[in-house]
Amino acid sequence: MPRISPTLNYLYGLQALGIKPGLRRIELLLSLLGNPEKEYPTVIVAGTNGKGSTSAMIASVLQEAGYKVGHYSSPHLIRFNERIRVSGVEITNREISTLTRRMRALAEKIRTKKDRPSFFEFTTAMAFEHFKKNKVEIAVLEVGMGGRFDATNVTSPLVSVITSIGLDHGEYLGDTIEEVAGEKAGVIRGDGVFVTTVRDRAALRVIKGAAREGSAKGYYLGKDFKVTREKGLGMISYDSPALSLPRVRLGLKAAYQGENAGAAIKTIELLREAGFKVGAAVLRRGLKNVQWPGRFDIRRTRKKGVRVIFDSAHNKAGAQALRASLEEIITYKKVFFVIGMMADKDMGAILSVLLPGAGAVTVTQPATERSASVGLVATQARKLGSEVVEVASVGEAVVDALHKATPGSLVCVTGSIFTVGEALESQVLCRLIR
Repeated sequence: MPRISPTLNYLYGLQALGIKPGLRRIELLLSLLGNPEKEYPTVIVAGTNGKGSTSAMIASVLQEAGYKVGHYSSPHLIRFNERIRVSGVEITNREISTLTRRMRALAEKIRTKKDRPSFFEFTTAMAFEHFKKNKVEIAVLEVGMGGRFDATNVTSPLVSVITSIGLDHGEYLGDTIEEVAGEKAGVIRGDGVFVTTVRDRAALRVIKGAAREGSAKGYYLGKDFKVTREKGLGMISYDSPALSLPRVRLGLKAAYQGENAGAAIKTIELLREAGFKVGAAVLRRGLKNVQWPGRFDIRRTRKKGVRVIFDSAHNKAGAQALRASLEEIITYKKVFFVIGMMADKDMGAILSVLLPGAGAVTVTQPATERSASVGLVATQARKLGSEVVEVASVGEAVVDALHKATPGSLVCVTGSIFTVGEALESQVLCRLIR
């Protein structure tokens, strides 16, 4: 993509400004664009884990119902274009270039350095403008980090969603569940409605307190809607006072996707009350047809009896969810892990969940400045008694694990969405998986 490279170089160059929590900069940039975010209704989805999958399910159902749907997500798996979609169609390279030139000219009018937009703020504004240009009927926004001061949190959503909460990004969100929950609860609007799958009692107390303070109406998993896992891969049943959906088949198969689907269905219920027409059959099709690569993404390989699973578990809660899915819904003899992680993650906590009983571990390092060195991750893995091989290239690391895997085994590529994305993009690996 030679024509897009200078544009992406500029955009990624904005990362040098770092992560800058707060809404002042995004609001200033959006005002220069004419406030495109006010042109259509929105749904906003926050959470430590599950927000991407939940957003994808909501967007898929609305698209299946015939609506023109904007979908904003981050980070991307392989291409920047994945972040901004209209009814499943990614923003094109030409559209990125055109928008960036226009927005860069506006951003350069901002004289004070503290008000210049960061990478995420710039790309979020780009999404809002792209959705306006394409006349979307609703936009589904995945929060980047936190909620209260996230750049996505500038609209008045019809429904706010909070998926599971755990400890992550402690330097920005806090070191306790209560602090993290307070940041996530920032997506709740006064007199608004929200849906949550949060189970942690401490986090729930914070969320309920925020709801009372703002007179918001909350819908809680286990109280206002229920999800039951049924026999069969990716099969659930859903029940609420207004809707019963037995044996719903999910396109996303992991054990943890049932709760995410419950949040998506409840959100659709509330959108129906707001005037969106989504029948039960359409809802089922949308959940069945949703695609969200890199999240318990099962692929066959050309090696007989060996499968690969890609899952972007990047914190302890994500590792626990991955481990539960491996134990509950997949039959295998042995699992061989390929792991590459970010330096700011709790490596010991993640590895201690994943590695017990592993056949072998291949440690690698995705090509991003934030990644932890191969040696550092390998040292942590060896402390847990694992047999470890160090391979610098992500693609070659997966090939190494595939060569070791015996019939009936799994190769699980995990630790970061950057590791998974690099593996899926690897031309070496493409020849070995289907």
